[in-house]
Amino acid sequence: MAAFRGVTVAGKFTLGWRQVWLALVLLSAGSMVTVTFGILSVPLMTEFGPSRMTLMLPMSVIAVVMAVLGPWLGSLMDRISLRLTVIVGGVLLSTGYVALSYVTEFWQVMVVYGLFMGPSQLTVGNMAMTVLVSRWFSAMRGRAMGIALTGVS
Repeated sequence: MAAFRGVTVAGKFTLGWRQVWLALVLLSAGSMVTVTFGILSVPLMTEFGPSRMTLMLPMSVIAVVMAVLGPWLGSLMDRISLRLTVIVGGVLLSTGYVALSYVTEFWQVMVVYGLFMGPSQLTVGNMAMTVLVSRWFSAMRGRAMGIALTGVS
């Protein structure tokens, strides 16, 4: 066996590499919140008529929530099961998408992004997936991270 848990000497596709592909998929799903906001902004502008500055406030709300919760959630991920953290993040992300379909005023969009989308970006996003991949690899960690983080692009 090699010096890490990701691949055996025979080069089989083992559990470590499955975690890398899982991270890629979760990062793709999680990053859609911020990547597709430009597409979502046109219907939001049509529906609620906010100024352009106000229209971009949900992205600022996500950034502030991530900055405030990041250190706390990072230390929490060291203490509790990462699986539980990712499941909670997936529930937050799904709830946020559903809640967006029910908003009737623009301030509610900002609340949804602050309460659901922001925390989910940490628990399903880069921070959680970096922790996941780094726990599985000691050698070839850079390659594994590179593959996993392509899910963001």
